[in-house]
Amino acid sequence: MILISKLFSILSSLSFVPVPFFYFRQMIKGKSTPNPATWLVTLVVLSLNAITFFSVVNRNLWKMLLPGFILFSVIITVAYALIAGKFAKIGKVEIISLVLAGIIVVVWRTSYDDVTANLALQPVLMIAFLATIIGLIRRTMKEWWVSWGIAAFSYILMITSLLLALKSWVELVYPIINGVLGNGVVAAIAYVKNKRN
Repeated sequence: MILISKLFSILSSLSFVPVPFFYFRQMIKGKSTPNPATWLVTLVVLSLNAITFFSVVNRNLWKMLLPGFILFSVIITVAYALIAGKFAKIGKVEIISLVLAGIIVVVWRTSYDDVTANLALQPVLMIAFLATIIGLIRRTMKEWWVSWGIAAFSYILMITSLLLALKSWVELVYPIINGVLGNGVVAAIAYVKNKRN
């Protein structure tokens, strides 16, 4: 089972490889308007998540393949969006998301409990995705569904990998909230909106 788990971990990371390239193309062509809260909060949270999730998965590098690659991709995307001025305007939801992320950082730094901090980060990630979801519904921003859908699929492969070598249910919280709920819901809404247009 461990070998199959590693195989799914590698597959999840490999399947994610095209995501940043698709997303960059979407930004350049104007098909995506990155939400600053979603991306900045995701950058902060995924940085902390990489540290705390490493403890959650008992320092298993195989289980860290996808989270590590995703963090690298988010750093590049945020840097480009900031430099090229591609971010959408910041609104109330974005400000709330950024403040909550800041509070979680303080809680994590004072508690030093990686598992609790990792669990506390997940609702903040969902609020960050909520900023993009609201923007799509209100049509104040746009997204192309493909990169979000591939990301959700990569997380499903990661969940499969984790289930095959599961040590604790806590390992599943991040990929389910960030991957399936976050990326999956954005992909579904973007797909419906693009189909209507």
